[in-house]
Amino acid sequence: MRHINGREGGALNPRSLSDRLNDWLRKPWVFPVMLGICMVFAYGLQINLLGFYWDDWEDIFLYRLNSPVEFLKYFMYDRPTTVWVYLAFFPLLGDDPLKWQIFNLLLRYLSLLGLWWTLCQVWPKRCYETGWLVLLLAVFPGFFQQTIAVTYSRHFIALALFSLSLVLTTLSFRYPRRYGWLTLLAAICSFAQMMTIEYFVGLEIIRPVLIWVLIRDTFPKKSRAFWKTLQWWIPYLIPLIGFFTWRFLIFQTVPGTEDPNGVVNMTLLRQDPAGMVLHLIQNVIQDCLYMLVFIWTNTIEADEIDLASKAVWFGWVMGAFAAISAGIVLSREKEEIEPEPKEKKRFVRDWLFLGGISVLAGGLPVWITERQVIVGQWSDRFTLGPMIGIAMILVTLISLLGYRRLQKTVVLGLLMALAISTQIRTVNRYRLNWDIQRDYYWQFFWRVPAMKPGTALFGTKMPFGLIGDYSVSYAINSIYAPDMTAQHIPYWFFSSMRAYGNDIPDFIPGLPVSYTIRNLKFTGSTSNGIVPNYKAGQACVRILRPEDEFSPLISSSEARLAQISNLEQILRENPDPRISPESIFGPEPEHNWCYYYEKADLARQFGDWAEIASLKDQAEEKGLSPAVGMEYEPFIEGLAQNGDWEEAYKVSVKANELTENMGKTLCADWKRLETAAEKSGAQAGKWIEKIRTELQCE
Repeated sequence: MRHINGREGGALNPRSLSDRLNDWLRKPWVFPVMLGICMVFAYGLQINLLGFYWDDWEDIFLYRLNSPVEFLKYFMYDRPTTVWVYLAFFPLLGDDPLKWQIFNLLLRYLSLLGLWWTLCQVWPKRCYETGWLVLLLAVFPGFFQQTIAVTYSRHFIALALFSLSLVLTTLSFRYPRRYGWLTLLAAICSFAQMMTIEYFVGLEIIRPVLIWVLIRDTFPKKSRAFWKTLQWWIPYLIPLIGFFTWRFLIFQTVPGTEDPNGVVNMTLLRQDPAGMVLHLIQNVIQDCLYMLVFIWTNTIEADEIDLASKAVWFGWVMGAFAAISAGIVLSREKEEIEPEPKEKKRFVRDWLFLGGISVLAGGLPVWITERQVIVGQWSDRFTLGPMIGIAMILVTLISLLGYRRLQKTVVLGLLMALAISTQIRTVNRYRLNWDIQRDYYWQFFWRVPAMKPGTALFGTKMPFGLIGDYSVSYAINSIYAPDMTAQHIPYWFFSSMRAYGNDIPDFIPGLPVSYTIRNLKFTGSTSNGIVPNYKAGQACVRILRPEDEFSPLISSSEARLAQISNLEQILRENPDPRISPESIFGPEPEHNWCYYYEKADLARQFGDWAEIASLKDQAEEKGLSPAVGMEYEPFIEGLAQNGDWEEAYKVSVKANELTENMGKTLCADWKRLETAAEKSGAQAGKWIEKIRTELQCE
């Protein structure tokens, strides 16, 4: 039979095509591409719509201080050697959210790529398991803060350096003639990652195990291999000892402060050593059980199955597609038909041992500081150290189930699909939060073009989620204070429910307020504050006034706080073109109803009634209207002050119909308009009487 270009007797040879496909899928670049695609599916499909969150604002604020010295002083309180990351990369990335998102994702990708290459070199017949290990790490459903890109860039730089260090160690055994300088570079990378951040210090325990596996078959006696392993690990003990010397002997916290990352309370340990040890063991067991079992089962939560949600369907489809693609790629890895029992047992023993010590060593920096993965809003970051070991144990346990490769692929693919779906939904929540932040800061800027230095912002709670107590303060100063200094921060946001009795002595005028965090200091007064109020998705940003005490959308504590709101802190004109949210949040959004409301409220503050009339006409031309009745108030007052009492009455009726319990607020508004009515004569009195009667004003 003739064979021409893969054809037999003129017909396509399916076996030849299958072989070619298998050969193509086994090419060394296929898995790295697959890994990148999976990570893009999980985190990158909305990457251009993401922004800054939580501690990102801390770093953006410090960058805008334009002082490397102050940047260093800020980190002197806990991690002074971390600052190199920001001093090196802020000049390149600036305060562009997209650049930081791409950078952080790339760092994570490179760290996992290095780990994949290393493990495939150490266990060359186990690239199938290694591939799944790395894919599960890429979308690990115990860590949900990938999009907090500026903050976690230091973590993933450290992980990438650690991964590079393992690659160099492996290469040093492959190329003995270059052992010296490869080992030196590996040790430098190891030291650099530990000094960058301590999250992955414990993972150094992985290295001697990898060295042992690499050399154990070259020595007939295990004792000889053991001593050789220690000998070749000694160069890496030097940076490890160096780090511990720095951390526990050289590094000193700033006088008068406590180390936020200090180890377990030694006083308690001396008083009750058995109880403290038992407590630590309990924390370890709880966290390990959560990471090994519950983070995977939590990817399926009944209350999140919303068949009407596009995000849910999108996550499921993308997760399934990525998992199937990964399964096809990894299933092409060569597999012995009947692996030798001894070899399989040794692999299982290796990975269970390595996974176990990686979990314990990776979590050690967390547990010795009396923290837990399962405690706290942002505590999922503590899974970063143990997650390599957790994924290694999970993959090994699945391989022990005795399934054939197809069945194992289905199980691992299902875990991966669920993890990707979870991460996609998480990214979508962050995307929505960035939309809310953009709305908040642009609306605030429309209402408050500039503020007097020393202005405090008071609120009963944070205006939106995925931020810390200080995030709003850092964001406001980043927007409004281009020339600020660390010791004279011009603005600060106080969440009064937490600050009351501490930073805020009481909700009465004339009391000093201050806030100090590390090397940053704000001083102000309760008389020099404003009270922004925001109900995301319900209403525009409002700067509360003492007159808003009856407003139906604010709580009693917010009404009380409004009594110290001083609108004189707001300047009508922006004196500096650098003051704008645009450099961070992008171009000014299209002018919706909130724009016209904010500008009308600003005009009301300064008595510009003609401007209010113009804004009303512009909003009506666009067919815009408010979602709540309170946003009609500036227009009601403007119409009345302009002498159009009938229209003021009609708008008041609209406001009352739009929002329940508006009566008291509108009655108070019209009561204050009686002075203006005296200038307008009987016509004004007629409409005042009419609205007061309809609203049953007292």
